[in-house]
Amino acid sequence: GGGGPPRLKAGEPHNPGRHNKQASAIGTTSESFFGGMMAGKGLMMRAIVMGGLVLVMGTIAVWSRVLNGFMVVSRDNGSNWMPPTENASTAMTRGGGMTNGGSSRRTAEDAAGKVDCPEIPLHDQRSSLQTMTTVKTKKTLHMMHCLFGDNEEFHRNWELALKSVLANAPLDSDLHLHIIANKQAADIVKPKLEPLQNTKWRNQIQISLYNVDDYADEWLEFVMKNLDGVAEFDTRVTIGAYYRLLAPQRIIVKHHPEVTSLMYMDSDVVVMSNLNDIMKHAVAFPDTTMADHRQLYQWTEKNQCSGFMMLNAPHMEEFWGYIQRLNQTVTKGDQALLVAVGKKFPHTSNVNNQRHFVSSDKYGNTTYLPIHWDVHLAHGWKARPHDLFDHPSGMVHFNGVMPKVMTRGDKGLMSFCKRSKECIDDEDNQMKYRRSWGLVDYYVRLDWKWLIYMFGESLIALDDDGKELQFRVIDHS
Repeated sequence: GGGGPPRLKAGEPHNPGRHNKQASAIGTTSESFFGGMMAGKGLMMRAIVMGGLVLVMGTIAVWSRVLNGFMVVSRDNGSNWMPPTENASTAMTRGGGMTNGGSSRRTAEDAAGKVDCPEIPLHDQRSSLQTMTTVKTKKTLHMMHCLFGDNEEFHRNWELALKSVLANAPLDSDLHLHIIANKQAADIVKPKLEPLQNTKWRNQIQISLYNVDDYADEWLEFVMKNLDGVAEFDTRVTIGAYYRLLAPQRIIVKHHPEVTSLMYMDSDVVVMSNLNDIMKHAVAFPDTTMADHRQLYQWTEKNQCSGFMMLNAPHMEEFWGYIQRLNQTVTKGDQALLVAVGKKFPHTSNVNNQRHFVSSDKYGNTTYLPIHWDVHLAHGWKARPHDLFDHPSGMVHFNGVMPKVMTRGDKGLMSFCKRSKECIDDEDNQMKYRRSWGLVDYYVRLDWKWLIYMFGESLIALDDDGKELQFRVIDHS
């Protein structure tokens, strides 16, 4: 069959209203137009009608999307287009191009099987992204150097230590280096520090130089008085050796009350690894108001060496009170006093008489400086220097060594290998030595300009402009 109204059956009377009734009943009765066409005989007609319906429904869906987007743009006063904020129900309705007549039921059914996903922020919602960022306040590693006198080799030694500290400044913490010096020493180091002012680094670095000449006579008298009957004043060293026990509370905390834990390091200590490790493992001193239970200093687990230790800066004056309670005579030297007090009053340090760690943090977990930060050459390494190859270290302490040996670079450092036949007579051991603590030579040869760029500017985070190093002098002369 072709187009036009259905043909009358033979003998059927003509009824003009019949077609109108069929047309008005489309979609509402079982004898709808669509149903009638499906029941009819004309295949061509049925195909044309179904194609037309599909085209109409598709056109409605397209215009629905266009009009919806147009309304959003209008509400946004003509700004850049952005999808309207919509819930799962409206999203499914708009996506299906359906009217409310049949979509509410479909939405309810489909939503039960949908995953509720958060809306992804867009460029026009940057403020919401900023509120999601958590800003963490960086901690600060406080370190202390103590200098006295004008010995040229000694100060070259200290400059090597300074290079190693700055090259290994904590990656995730700020650094504040406190330098305690008499006037002679301050006059020598000040010109070395001034060029560092305003250089750029990854984190904030501060260097404070304290000229404590005004305390020279007073501190010497204080030390002599408190050592009387307990220990002899070690004439091998100057009063500068006692600065570590005098300056923390009186000088550093006075100017910086926020300082609690203070890392002391001798001028003949060279830092070999990043100081992040110290910040990670060194626990804060237990907070207690009971002086008889207060820890004052923290050694490493194995050795007791005053050349590298953590001090409880606000309470270090209490150490001198414990000296008066020793009731015994100890060998001369500040380190001998620290050992004696730690043995008789175990709570003051992190080791007891058996050299086991006894201090704990507020959760009861025992801790100590990592063994990597316990490499003192006078404690057995000088005899077999190549053995350090199998013990990666955070620092190397050249205690008991003439300063000029360190500052002569590889030639000076090789003298340690020459002291041991196992090292100097074995090429493999020589190479082990050069590839381990012989690497100290790197800092001897490293130029300051290269150091500042390599370990300062080049390590600045991608989204940061870097922090300017701040240097200041506090004069007590």
